[in-house]
Amino acid sequence: MNSEENAAVAEYFKVKGILSDINWNFHQTLSFDLGSLVPFDSRKHLPYPGTYVPEIPFTLIELLTMPGARILDPFSGSGTTFFQSIILGRRPQSTDICLVSIEYIRSISFLFTKNVDRKSLASNIIKIISSYDQNHSYEQDIQTSFLYLDKLKPWYEANTFNMLCYLFSEVTNLKDEIVKTFIHVSLLSLLKNSSSQDRGWGCIADNMLPKKEQLKEKNVFRNLLSKVNQIAGDIELSVKDIRRQALTRDDISKLAANSDVRHAEIDKKSIDCIITSPPYPNMTDYITSQRLNYYYLNADPDKEKFNETGARFKRNRLDSNERYKIEMMSINHHLYDLMKPNGYLCLILPEFGIEIQRDQNRKKIIADIIENLEDIGFVKRDIFERILPSMRRSHNQKWASLEKEKIYIYQKSKL
Repeated sequence: MNSEENAAVAEYFKVKGILSDINWNFHQTLSFDLGSLVPFDSRKHLPYPGTYVPEIPFTLIELLTMPGARILDPFSGSGTTFFQSIILGRRPQSTDICLVSIEYIRSISFLFTKNVDRKSLASNIIKIISSYDQNHSYEQDIQTSFLYLDKLKPWYEANTFNMLCYLFSEVTNLKDEIVKTFIHVSLLSLLKNSSSQDRGWGCIADNMLPKKEQLKEKNVFRNLLSKVNQIAGDIELSVKDIRRQALTRDDISKLAANSDVRHAEIDKKSIDCIITSPPYPNMTDYITSQRLNYYYLNADPDKEKFNETGARFKRNRLDSNERYKIEMMSINHHLYDLMKPNGYLCLILPEFGIEIQRDQNRKKIIADIIENLEDIGFVKRDIFERILPSMRRSHNQKWASLEKEKIYIYQKSKL
Protein backbone atom coordinates (compact mmCIF):
# COMPACT_ATOMS: atom_id res chain seq x y z
CA MET A 1 0.00 0.00 0.00
CA ASN A 2 1.29 3.48 -0.84
CA SER A 3 2.26 5.69 2.07
CA GLU A 4 0.73 9.19 2.18
CA GLU A 5 2.54 10.33 5.33
CA ASN A 6 5.25 12.96 5.32
CA ALA A 7 8.84 11.78 5.32
CA ALA A 8 10.67 11.03 8.58
CA VAL A 9 13.17 13.82 8.03
CA ALA A 10 14.55 16.91 9.73
CA GLU A 11 13.41 20.40 8.82
CA TYR A 12 16.13 21.77 6.61
CA PHE A 13 16.54 25.12 8.34
CA LYS A 14 17.47 23.28 11.55
CA VAL A 15 20.42 21.41 9.99
CA LYS A 16 21.51 23.82 7.24
CA GLY A 17 24.14 25.48 9.45
CA ILE A 18 25.75 22.16 10.42
CA LEU A 19 25.80 20.95 6.82
CA SER A 20 27.41 24.22 5.71
CA ASP A 21 30.20 23.88 8.29
CA ILE A 22 31.21 20.36 7.23
CA ASN A 23 34.42 19.77 5.31
CA TRP A 24 32.95 17.54 2.61
CA ASN A 25 36.38 16.49 1.36
CA PHE A 26 36.69 14.04 4.28
CA HIS A 27 40.36 13.52 3.45
CA GLN A 28 41.45 13.38 7.09
CA THR A 29 39.03 13.75 9.98
CA LEU A 30 35.29 14.21 10.26
CA SER A 31 34.00 17.72 10.76
CA PHE A 32 31.64 16.90 13.63
CA ASP A 33 31.33 14.35 16.39
CA LEU A 34 29.68 11.12 15.31
CA GLY A 35 29.76 9.69 18.81
CA SER A 36 30.52 6.01 19.10
CA LEU A 37 29.14 4.96 15.71
CA VAL A 38 31.69 4.19 13.02
CA PRO A 39 30.95 4.17 9.26
CA PHE A 40 31.48 0.90 7.44
CA ASP A 41 33.83 1.40 4.50
CA SER A 42 32.63 -1.21 2.01
CA ARG A 43 35.14 0.03 -0.59
CA LYS A 44 37.91 -1.76 1.34
CA HIS A 45 36.31 -5.14 0.75
CA LEU A 46 34.98 -4.98 -2.79
CA PRO A 47 37.19 -3.54 -5.54
CA TYR A 48 34.61 -1.43 -7.36
CA PRO A 49 35.06 1.71 -9.47
CA GLY A 50 33.37 5.05 -8.90
CA THR A 51 32.58 4.64 -5.20
CA TYR A 52 32.36 7.45 -2.63
CA VAL A 53 33.53 7.72 0.95
CA PRO A 54 31.11 6.38 3.60
CA GLU A 55 31.26 9.64 5.53
CA ILE A 56 29.10 11.32 2.88
CA PRO A 57 25.97 9.14 3.29
CA PHE A 58 26.69 8.70 7.01
CA THR A 59 26.57 12.48 7.48
CA LEU A 60 23.52 13.03 5.30
CA ILE A 61 21.55 10.20 6.92
CA GLU A 62 22.49 11.31 10.43
CA LEU A 63 21.47 14.93 9.89
CA LEU A 64 18.61 14.78 7.39
CA THR A 65 16.61 11.74 8.56
CA MET A 66 15.06 10.27 11.68
CA PRO A 67 15.60 6.75 13.07
CA GLY A 68 13.47 4.30 11.14
CA ALA A 69 13.49 6.36 7.94
CA ARG A 70 13.60 4.38 4.73
CA ILE A 71 16.77 5.16 2.73
CA LEU A 72 17.09 4.24 -0.95
CA ASP A 73 20.18 4.04 -3.12
CA PRO A 74 19.10 3.24 -6.70
CA PHE A 75 22.73 2.84 -7.87
CA SER A 76 24.07 0.92 -4.90
CA GLY A 77 27.57 -0.01 -6.15
CA SER A 78 29.54 -1.29 -3.18
CA GLY A 79 26.61 -0.59 -0.81
CA THR A 80 28.03 2.47 0.93
CA THR A 81 24.63 4.10 1.56
CA PHE A 82 23.00 0.76 2.40
CA PHE A 83 25.42 -0.10 5.21
CA GLN A 84 25.41 3.36 6.79
CA SER A 85 21.60 3.16 6.89
CA ILE A 86 21.77 -0.03 8.94
CA ILE A 87 24.40 1.37 11.32
CA LEU A 88 22.32 4.49 11.95
CA GLY A 89 19.09 2.60 12.61
CA ARG A 90 17.39 3.41 9.33
CA ARG A 91 15.76 0.99 6.89
CA PRO A 92 17.93 0.45 3.82
CA GLN A 93 16.76 -0.22 0.29
CA SER A 94 19.08 -0.66 -2.68
CA THR A 95 18.86 -1.53 -6.35
CA ASP A 96 21.57 -2.08 -8.94
CA ILE A 97 21.67 -3.84 -12.29
CA CYS A 98 25.15 -5.15 -11.48
CA LEU A 99 24.83 -8.66 -10.05
CA VAL A 100 28.12 -8.38 -8.14
CA SER A 101 26.98 -5.24 -6.33
CA ILE A 102 23.84 -6.90 -4.99
CA GLU A 103 25.55 -10.20 -4.16
CA TYR A 104 28.14 -8.33 -2.11
CA ILE A 105 25.54 -6.23 -0.27
CA ARG A 106 23.45 -9.28 0.57
CA SER A 107 26.49 -11.21 1.83
CA ILE A 108 27.81 -8.42 4.06
CA SER A 109 24.30 -7.68 5.34
CA PHE A 110 23.94 -11.32 6.37
CA LEU A 111 27.22 -11.05 8.30
CA PHE A 112 25.98 -7.82 9.91
CA THR A 113 23.27 -9.88 11.61
CA LYS A 114 25.66 -12.42 13.15
CA ASN A 115 27.85 -12.42 16.23
CA VAL A 116 31.21 -13.77 15.07
CA ASP A 117 33.96 -15.29 17.19
CA ARG A 118 36.99 -14.09 15.21
CA LYS A 119 39.37 -16.64 16.75
CA SER A 120 37.05 -19.51 15.89
CA LEU A 121 36.53 -18.05 12.42
CA ALA A 122 40.27 -17.85 11.80
CA SER A 123 40.71 -21.39 13.12
CA ASN A 124 38.07 -22.72 10.71
CA ILE A 125 39.66 -20.90 7.76
CA ILE A 126 43.11 -22.29 8.64
CA LYS A 127 41.65 -25.79 8.87
CA ILE A 128 40.15 -25.42 5.39
CA ILE A 129 43.41 -24.12 3.94
CA SER A 130 45.42 -26.93 5.53
CA SER A 131 43.38 -29.51 3.59
CA TYR A 132 44.57 -28.13 0.25
CA ASP A 133 46.61 -30.55 -1.85
CA GLN A 134 48.83 -28.68 -4.28
CA ASN A 135 49.30 -31.84 -6.36
CA HIS A 136 45.58 -32.18 -7.01
CA SER A 137 43.82 -30.34 -9.87
CA TYR A 138 40.65 -28.85 -8.37
CA GLU A 139 39.44 -27.44 -11.66
CA GLN A 140 38.16 -30.85 -12.69
CA ASP A 141 36.14 -31.18 -9.47
CA ILE A 142 34.03 -28.09 -10.05
CA GLN A 143 33.56 -27.88 -13.82
CA THR A 144 29.90 -28.82 -13.65
CA SER A 145 29.15 -26.23 -10.94
CA PHE A 146 31.14 -23.27 -12.29
CA LEU A 147 30.27 -22.66 -15.92
CA TYR A 148 32.82 -19.98 -16.79
CA LEU A 149 36.07 -21.51 -15.52
CA ASP A 150 37.48 -21.45 -19.05
CA LYS A 151 36.96 -17.68 -19.18
CA LEU A 152 38.35 -17.16 -15.67
CA LYS A 153 41.45 -19.35 -15.98
CA PRO A 154 43.58 -17.17 -18.35
CA TRP A 155 43.61 -14.30 -15.84
CA TYR A 156 45.70 -16.29 -13.33
CA GLU A 157 48.98 -18.09 -12.93
CA ALA A 158 48.41 -21.87 -12.79
CA ASN A 159 49.05 -22.45 -9.05
CA THR A 160 47.03 -19.36 -8.17
CA PHE A 161 44.10 -20.60 -10.22
CA ASN A 162 44.27 -24.04 -8.59
CA MET A 163 44.04 -22.43 -5.13
CA LEU A 164 41.04 -20.40 -6.26
CA CYS A 165 39.34 -23.51 -7.63
CA TYR A 166 39.87 -25.21 -4.28
CA LEU A 167 38.11 -22.30 -2.54
CA PHE A 168 35.30 -22.41 -5.10
CA SER A 169 34.83 -26.06 -4.19
CA GLU A 170 34.78 -25.28 -0.48
CA VAL A 171 32.20 -22.51 -0.95
CA THR A 172 29.97 -25.03 -2.71
CA ASN A 173 30.25 -27.72 -0.04
CA LEU A 174 30.57 -25.90 3.29
CA LYS A 175 27.68 -26.31 5.76
CA ASP A 176 28.68 -23.50 8.14
CA GLU A 177 26.83 -20.49 6.69
CA ILE A 178 28.99 -17.89 8.44
CA VAL A 179 32.34 -19.36 7.36
CA LYS A 180 30.94 -19.99 3.88
CA THR A 181 29.77 -16.37 3.54
CA PHE A 182 33.08 -14.98 4.76
CA ILE A 183 34.98 -16.99 2.15
CA HIS A 184 32.43 -16.09 -0.53
CA VAL A 185 32.56 -12.34 0.10
CA SER A 186 36.36 -12.46 0.37
CA LEU A 187 36.56 -14.11 -3.03
CA LEU A 188 34.67 -11.13 -4.50
CA SER A 189 37.67 -9.06 -3.44
CA LEU A 190 40.45 -11.57 -4.07
CA LEU A 191 39.57 -12.45 -7.64
CA LYS A 192 40.75 -9.08 -8.91
CA ASN A 193 43.70 -8.82 -6.54
CA SER A 194 44.88 -12.33 -7.39
CA SER A 195 44.74 -11.74 -11.12
CA SER A 196 47.93 -11.25 -13.09
CA GLN A 197 46.34 -8.33 -14.93
CA ASP A 198 47.30 -5.53 -12.54
CA ARG A 199 46.95 -2.55 -14.88
CA GLY A 200 43.57 -1.35 -13.65
CA TRP A 201 39.84 -1.43 -14.31
CA GLY A 202 40.07 -0.55 -17.97
CA CYS A 203 41.98 -3.71 -18.87
CA ILE A 204 39.49 -5.97 -17.08
CA ALA A 205 36.48 -4.11 -18.51
CA ASP A 206 37.96 -4.36 -22.02
CA ASN A 207 38.77 -8.07 -21.55
CA MET A 208 42.53 -7.55 -21.96
CA LEU A 209 44.00 -10.82 -20.71
CA PRO A 210 47.44 -10.77 -19.07
CA LYS A 211 50.28 -11.81 -21.36
CA LYS A 212 52.31 -14.93 -20.60
CA GLU A 213 55.20 -12.91 -19.19
CA GLN A 214 52.79 -11.12 -16.82
CA LEU A 215 51.59 -14.29 -15.10
CA LYS A 216 52.64 -14.26 -11.47
CA GLU A 217 51.77 -16.55 -8.59
CA LYS A 218 49.79 -14.91 -5.77
CA ASN A 219 49.45 -16.23 -2.24
CA VAL A 220 45.67 -16.66 -2.28
CA PHE A 221 45.42 -18.38 1.11
CA ARG A 222 47.45 -15.77 2.98
CA ASN A 223 45.38 -13.04 1.36
CA LEU A 224 42.17 -14.89 2.23
CA LEU A 225 43.07 -15.05 5.93
CA SER A 226 43.95 -11.36 5.93
CA LYS A 227 40.75 -10.36 4.12
CA VAL A 228 38.46 -12.45 6.33
CA ASN A 229 40.01 -10.95 9.45
CA GLN A 230 39.73 -7.44 8.01
CA ILE A 231 36.06 -7.84 7.09
CA ALA A 232 35.19 -9.38 10.46
CA GLY A 233 37.03 -6.61 12.32
CA ASP A 234 35.38 -3.81 10.37
CA ILE A 235 31.90 -5.29 10.81
CA GLU A 236 32.52 -5.73 14.54
CA LEU A 237 33.69 -2.11 14.84
CA SER A 238 30.75 -0.67 12.91
CA VAL A 239 27.92 -2.63 14.56
CA LYS A 240 29.31 -2.97 18.09
CA ASP A 241 26.93 -0.36 19.52
CA ILE A 242 23.77 -1.26 17.66
CA ARG A 243 21.28 -4.07 18.07
CA ARG A 244 21.82 -6.58 15.30
CA GLN A 245 18.72 -6.87 13.16
CA ALA A 246 17.17 -10.33 12.93
CA LEU A 247 17.09 -10.37 9.13
CA THR A 248 16.85 -13.59 7.15
CA ARG A 249 18.43 -14.03 3.72
CA ASP A 250 14.95 -13.63 2.22
CA ASP A 251 14.51 -10.32 4.04
CA ILE A 252 17.87 -9.10 2.78
CA SER A 253 17.04 -10.16 -0.79
CA LYS A 254 14.01 -7.87 -0.71
CA LEU A 255 16.06 -4.94 0.59
CA ALA A 256 18.76 -5.29 -2.09
CA ALA A 257 17.34 -5.98 -5.54
CA ASN A 258 19.30 -6.89 -8.67
CA SER A 259 17.19 -4.60 -10.83
CA ASP A 260 16.86 -1.24 -12.51
CA VAL A 261 15.14 0.93 -9.88
CA ARG A 262 12.33 1.61 -12.36
CA HIS A 263 11.44 -2.09 -12.36
CA ALA A 264 11.99 -2.86 -8.68
CA GLU A 265 9.09 -3.66 -6.36
CA ILE A 266 9.14 -0.44 -4.32
CA ASP A 267 5.89 1.28 -3.36
CA LYS A 268 5.28 4.82 -4.49
CA LYS A 269 5.60 7.49 -1.78
CA SER A 270 7.37 5.03 0.52
CA ILE A 271 10.93 6.44 0.59
CA ASP A 272 12.06 9.08 3.07
CA CYS A 273 15.47 9.85 1.60
CA ILE A 274 17.47 8.92 -1.49
CA ILE A 275 21.27 9.14 -1.40
CA THR A 276 23.19 8.03 -4.45
CA SER A 277 25.91 8.72 -6.95
CA PRO A 278 24.45 7.98 -10.40
CA PRO A 279 26.72 6.70 -13.16
CA TYR A 280 28.61 9.56 -14.75
CA PRO A 281 28.23 9.97 -18.53
CA ASN A 282 30.48 7.56 -20.45
CA MET A 283 33.13 7.29 -17.73
CA THR A 284 32.87 3.82 -16.19
CA ASP A 285 31.94 0.28 -17.18
CA TYR A 286 30.59 -1.00 -13.88
CA ILE A 287 29.44 -4.40 -15.07
CA THR A 288 32.44 -5.44 -17.17
CA SER A 289 34.84 -4.03 -14.56
CA GLN A 290 33.45 -6.88 -12.41
CA ARG A 291 34.14 -9.42 -15.15
CA LEU A 292 36.05 -11.86 -12.91
CA ASN A 293 33.39 -11.83 -10.22
CA TYR A 294 30.67 -12.33 -12.83
CA TYR A 295 32.41 -15.49 -14.03
CA TYR A 296 32.69 -16.72 -10.43
CA LEU A 297 28.95 -16.08 -9.99
CA ASN A 298 28.15 -18.09 -13.15
CA ALA A 299 27.12 -15.07 -15.21
CA ASP A 300 28.37 -13.39 -18.38
CA PRO A 301 28.98 -9.63 -18.01
CA ASP A 302 29.08 -9.12 -21.78
CA LYS A 303 25.44 -10.18 -22.01
CA GLU A 304 24.30 -7.76 -19.29
CA LYS A 305 26.40 -4.68 -20.01
CA PHE A 306 24.02 -3.20 -22.58
CA ASN A 307 21.50 -2.33 -19.85
CA GLU A 308 24.03 -0.11 -18.07
CA THR A 309 23.22 3.62 -18.06
CA GLY A 310 26.06 5.82 -19.34
CA ALA A 311 28.58 2.99 -19.76
CA ARG A 312 32.06 3.89 -20.96
CA PHE A 313 31.96 1.41 -23.85
CA LYS A 314 29.05 3.42 -25.36
CA ARG A 315 31.07 6.66 -25.49
CA ASN A 316 31.80 6.54 -29.23
CA ARG A 317 28.17 6.24 -30.27
CA LEU A 318 26.83 9.46 -31.76
CA ASP A 319 23.70 9.38 -29.60
CA SER A 320 25.35 8.19 -26.36
CA ASN A 321 25.05 11.52 -24.53
CA GLU A 322 21.43 12.02 -25.52
CA ARG A 323 20.51 8.47 -24.52
CA TYR A 324 22.20 8.95 -21.14
CA LYS A 325 20.24 12.15 -20.54
CA ILE A 326 16.92 10.56 -21.51
CA GLU A 327 17.53 7.60 -19.17
CA MET A 328 18.57 9.79 -16.25
CA MET A 329 15.52 12.03 -16.66
CA SER A 330 13.30 8.96 -16.71
CA ILE A 331 14.93 7.83 -13.46
CA ASN A 332 14.44 11.32 -11.98
CA HIS A 333 10.69 11.04 -12.53
CA HIS A 334 10.58 7.57 -11.01
CA LEU A 335 12.51 8.65 -7.91
CA TYR A 336 10.09 11.53 -7.44
CA ASP A 337 7.18 9.06 -7.46
CA LEU A 338 8.88 6.79 -4.92
CA MET A 339 9.54 9.56 -2.41
CA LYS A 340 7.26 10.77 0.36
CA PRO A 341 6.34 14.47 0.51
CA ASN A 342 9.21 16.44 2.11
CA GLY A 343 11.64 13.62 1.45
CA TYR A 344 15.24 14.44 0.53
CA LEU A 345 17.12 13.57 -2.65
CA CYS A 346 20.92 13.76 -2.30
CA LEU A 347 23.04 13.29 -5.43
CA ILE A 348 26.82 13.11 -5.75
CA LEU A 349 27.59 14.28 -9.29
CA PRO A 350 30.75 15.24 -11.20
CA GLU A 351 32.01 18.78 -11.71
CA PHE A 352 33.46 18.70 -15.20
CA GLY A 353 35.83 21.33 -16.50
CA ILE A 354 35.50 23.18 -19.79
CA GLU A 355 39.04 22.81 -21.12
CA ILE A 356 38.13 20.06 -23.59
CA GLN A 357 35.00 19.66 -25.70
CA ARG A 358 34.11 16.24 -24.30
CA ASP A 359 33.90 17.61 -20.78
CA GLN A 360 31.98 20.67 -21.95
CA ASN A 361 29.36 18.32 -23.38
CA ARG A 362 29.25 16.29 -20.16
CA LYS A 363 28.91 19.45 -18.08
CA LYS A 364 25.91 20.50 -20.16
CA ILE A 365 24.29 17.07 -19.76
CA ILE A 366 24.63 17.17 -15.97
CA ALA A 367 23.18 20.70 -15.92
CA ASP A 368 20.17 19.52 -17.96
CA ILE A 369 19.59 16.57 -15.61
CA ILE A 370 19.75 18.84 -12.56
CA GLU A 371 17.36 21.35 -14.15
CA ASN A 372 14.96 18.49 -14.83
CA LEU A 373 14.77 17.77 -11.09
CA GLU A 374 13.30 21.19 -10.44
CA ASP A 375 10.96 20.87 -13.42
CA ILE A 376 9.32 17.77 -11.91
CA GLY A 377 8.87 19.21 -8.41
CA PHE A 378 12.11 18.90 -6.42
CA VAL A 379 13.18 22.03 -4.52
CA LYS A 380 16.91 22.79 -4.36
CA ARG A 381 18.19 23.21 -0.80
CA ASP A 382 21.98 23.31 -1.12
CA ILE A 383 25.02 22.41 -3.19
CA PHE A 384 28.32 21.47 -1.57
CA GLU A 385 31.59 21.01 -3.44
CA ARG A 386 34.20 18.43 -2.59
CA ILE A 387 37.72 17.99 -3.92
CA LEU A 388 38.67 14.43 -4.78
CA PRO A 389 41.97 13.03 -3.48
CA SER A 390 44.73 13.17 -6.05
CA MET A 391 45.53 9.82 -7.62
CA ARG A 392 48.31 8.53 -9.79
CA ARG A 393 46.94 7.89 -13.26
CA SER A 394 48.19 5.35 -15.74
CA HIS A 395 47.14 4.89 -19.37
CA ASN A 396 44.03 2.97 -18.36
CA GLN A 397 42.90 5.31 -15.57
CA LYS A 398 42.34 8.44 -17.62
CA TRP A 399 38.64 7.68 -17.66
CA ALA A 400 38.54 8.18 -13.86
CA SER A 401 40.38 11.49 -13.54
CA LEU A 402 37.81 13.84 -12.00
CA GLU A 403 39.12 16.43 -9.58
CA LYS A 404 35.85 17.71 -8.10
CA GLU A 405 32.34 16.55 -7.29
CA LYS A 406 29.26 18.31 -6.02
CA ILE A 407 26.70 17.10 -3.49
CA TYR A 408 23.22 18.31 -4.43
CA ILE A 409 20.46 18.32 -1.81
CA TYR A 410 16.86 18.53 -3.04
CA GLN A 411 13.56 18.11 -1.25
CA LYS A 412 10.28 16.91 -2.66
CA SER A 413 7.59 19.56 -2.41
CA LYS A 414 4.53 18.88 -0.26
CA LEU A 415 2.19 19.19 -3.24
